[in-house]
Amino acid sequence: MSEIIEVLKINDKEYRIGQNKITLLEPDILFVESIGVQTDEVANCFYNFYTDLLSDYNGIMHVIIDINKSKKSSPSARRTWKTLGELEKTGKVALYGLHPVAKVLAAFVIRFTQKDDFRFFSTKEEAFSWIKG
Repeated sequence: MSEIIEVLKINDKEYRIGQNKITLLEPDILFVESIGVQTDEVANCFYNFYTDLLSDYNGIMHVIIDINKSKKSSPSARRTWKTLGELEKTGKVALYGLHPVAKVLAAFVIRFTQKDDFRFFSTKEEAFSWIKG
């Protein structure tokens, strides 16, 4: 039986999807703290959340993803992340983390995307600086 995952709105800028924390840092920068196993249900819920967010937004959304606490993603979830990164309104995507699993996850996402604006960094500060640059 699959788990039911929903978006929990904390306030106008903060959300939770499963264990994942999502914060709108600036009108055009979304920060995602990926925590735990990324199941199909989590990926699909995030897909719906993100595409709804983009449908109401007239610009390009940049995304910073902390994958230090992330665990494995299902193959279907990885395809969903790839699709989200390739949406027309998705700008730069910066992944960061020092955990060895984080580096493997980042390498997979970056290798299979069709966009050039995916980068991996060691720290949030480096990722944010690249997004803002």
